[in-house]
Amino acid sequence: MSEREVLELDVLFVGAGPASLAGAIHLQNLLKESGQKASIAILEKAGEIGAHSLSGAIVDPRTLKELFPDFDQQNIPFESEVTEEHLYYLTKAKKFSFPFIPSPMSHHGCYISSIGKLTRWLGEKCENEGIDIFCGFPGTELIYEGDQVIGVRTGDRGIDKNGEQKSQYEAGAEIHAKVVILGEGTRGSLTKKLIQRHELMNGKNPQVWAIGVKELWKMPPGSVQPGYVAHTMGFPLGHNIFGGAFLYGMQDDIWDLGLVVGLDYSNPAVDSHHELQLLKTHPWMKSVLDGGELISYGAKSLPEGGWFSIPKLTVNGAMLIGDS
Repeated sequence: MSEREVLELDVLFVGAGPASLAGAIHLQNLLKESGQKASIAILEKAGEIGAHSLSGAIVDPRTLKELFPDFDQQNIPFESEVTEEHLYYLTKAKKFSFPFIPSPMSHHGCYISSIGKLTRWLGEKCENEGIDIFCGFPGTELIYEGDQVIGVRTGDRGIDKNGEQKSQYEAGAEIHAKVVILGEGTRGSLTKKLIQRHELMNGKNPQVWAIGVKELWKMPPGSVQPGYVAHTMGFPLGHNIFGGAFLYGMQDDIWDLGLVVGLDYSNPAVDSHHELQLLKTHPWMKSVLDGGELISYGAKSLPEGGWFSIPKLTVNGAMLIGDS
């Protein structure tokens, strides 16, 4: 049996998403301001930062402005500032524009962004601040000392399909830290174990989940207005399924098209990807995508339960951030 390597740190973030990357930068800034030093690292299961980041996103820049006081000089890789907004109700064949956009759906002063590009940019900022990022190492187990979290064990390598060790077997490392911060996104493997062991959902509402399916469409030159934002309700989900569609104009004549479908529907035959295909049969959407080419697609889960579905966020030695 290979002996496990042990790495000692002060703070370990698990998951290199926006919450962990921004949190690590903010923590490093606070340490510098107070004249203290601490070793900070981020553990990421993907082969590179941004590989598992997928979202058609509108970013409110308030937190980034707090994180980077020289925000305007930072050259953050946004696609465009929001320049035009619409909210539509769709029937099978028609489109009705809302006379006004409710404040929760208004994105004046926000930016359309690729979360993959944004996380890669934040990763570079972390490395410039001396924060270590370990990609390609999934965290598989929390390490405890009594009832206190003291670290994370990474996955073993060289295991065959039957769970047996192969000749190149290598035991995962143990990363010990004074504080472990889980930013794994929705339904993270370590987060689920932490919530269950410490009963962090006691007294909370059950979480409600949705799935967002999206496609990127490359359009003919000059046909996409960067900064264009449209959200829809109605067709194809109707009135009995929570959710709606989005259409964002990105740089290089790319449409970011997606549909969010709440997973609390009563009909087990509902298929989120199929609903997105139905959306594209709408006359308006057909005209928008006419002449375009599908270049990529994907999906991700989303927490939709709101404030009262957030678990207790801290235990002895660990805490939850982001969508965790």
